[in-house]
Amino acid sequence: EAEPELDAEPEIEAEPELEAEPELEAEPELEAEPELEELHFENISDDEIEIIDEKIAELKNDISKDLIEDFLPDFPDEEEPEWNPDLKMLEKNINSLSAGIDLPSGIFSLAVNSFRINSGIFLTFEKRIGLFTPFSSLSLDETSLRRCRIPLEVLKMNNLIFSGSNIHTSVSKEFLRNYFSKRIWDTIENLDILLFSHHDRIFGMMLMFNLKTCSNPGFPDFASFFTRKCSELFFNSKAKVLGNLPDRSDSVPFEAEKAGIEIVKLFSAKFKPDSGIVKLIFIDYSEVIHQITENDTLIDHFRLENDIFRMYSSMLFGPSFILKINDCRLVLAFAAGMNSNKSLVQHQMTGSLLSLLDKKPHLEPPYVKVEDFDPADPKIEDGLNSFLAGIL
Repeated sequence: EAEPELDAEPEIEAEPELEAEPELEAEPELEAEPELEELHFENISDDEIEIIDEKIAELKNDISKDLIEDFLPDFPDEEEPEWNPDLKMLEKNINSLSAGIDLPSGIFSLAVNSFRINSGIFLTFEKRIGLFTPFSSLSLDETSLRRCRIPLEVLKMNNLIFSGSNIHTSVSKEFLRNYFSKRIWDTIENLDILLFSHHDRIFGMMLMFNLKTCSNPGFPDFASFFTRKCSELFFNSKAKVLGNLPDRSDSVPFEAEKAGIEIVKLFSAKFKPDSGIVKLIFIDYSEVIHQITENDTLIDHFRLENDIFRMYSSMLFGPSFILKINDCRLVLAFAAGMNSNKSLVQHQMTGSLLSLLDKKPHLEPPYVKVEDFDPADPKIEDGLNSFLAGIL
């Protein structure tokens, strides 16, 4: 018999087609950020720079507060160690200070450690212009350092000078309003002033802000001893020349490219064919500045650089000129009176600077190059350009 037919398998229903996912809308293109305009800092006023300083300070404070709140546990405030003034140790430290032109910075650095200064400034008195000008500072902004040029008359008007005392504690800060940025001014809650003078000759002034040690019973005697000993050292040091160095209207440095053109121009203007042999002296003291500021972070780099330039400019006599070049370099030229031996002139220029810095043994001497030129030489300009190309 025939096998019975198998029932046909039921057809499997087709799975319903999935609905297509709706297409995502394209994200709108971000607008390109506008290009920042190039800043020309030489055209920014002091007031604008002060606003920038304040904004940066506010930003730093905000970031610091956020970090402290987010990451640090609450710790009880630690009491500051008791301040015990030691006159013997202070005298030993004063006697170890360098007696060179950077002495004011040494005095300030010692004061920072001895009096526990957190913010302050040391200013030297420039007798020829009657102003106290910054030499070293701690925790001040650039605006304040530019403004801080305090006339002697201001101190007289406030009975802070020739008053019989060099120590002035808890002084009203009002007379300083025009000499500091608003940001720094607002932080000053207490002002103490030390003056440095000897034999009725004033050398400098130190302003200390919000000093805690001034309330210590031993502060007056300690501060009096400090100012007296430092003033004696200042009087017998090379630093006392700072107030008498000539001011130079030509102390703005030239770019290297423009310096060569200017030197050739000055040479032609100052020296005539009958002037005789002219000594052209190139001095690079950038390494000297670097070594000093590396060891002393409180000293004003630009003040030190300018004082060295003023020292060399004090050597000018007769037909001569000096020109400052960027990166702590300068060129001097003399028509007469200089030693004819180039090696001796080189030694004189090196020795003058090292002597002014109290011959610090660790200092690398400045690089000095001396060359003779005859203004009567018809190819003098070619010779000058060749010499300048080698040094600039």
